[in-house]
Amino acid sequence: MKQAYFATGLLFGLVIAIFASQNTGEVEMHFLAWQMRGSLALVVLAAGAVGVLLALLFGVPEVLTAHWHMRRLRRRVEELSRDRPVPPASGPPEVPGSE
Repeated sequence: MKQAYFATGLLFGLVIAIFASQNTGEVEMHFLAWQMRGSLALVVLAAGAVGVLLALLFGVPEVLTAHWHMRRLRRRVEELSRDRPVPPASGPPEVPGSE
């Protein structure tokens, strides 16, 4: 699944880079009280970078929560293993009537 996310992100980045390289004209931008002029390519690349940063920012809590949950589960497994050791594995179970 990670490979699919990576490939999708790579494809998305490639599309943004191609779009930015083909649209290098100058644009005027307005945001609230600010006004500036700049290259459309830089605006597109900056917007893509902000999108990536926001996606990472919103994804971090989920990753941390999963990491903490796994750590708690590992500790619990270790506690249970110490309290009641697992018997050594024996051969396959006997099936009645197989002899």
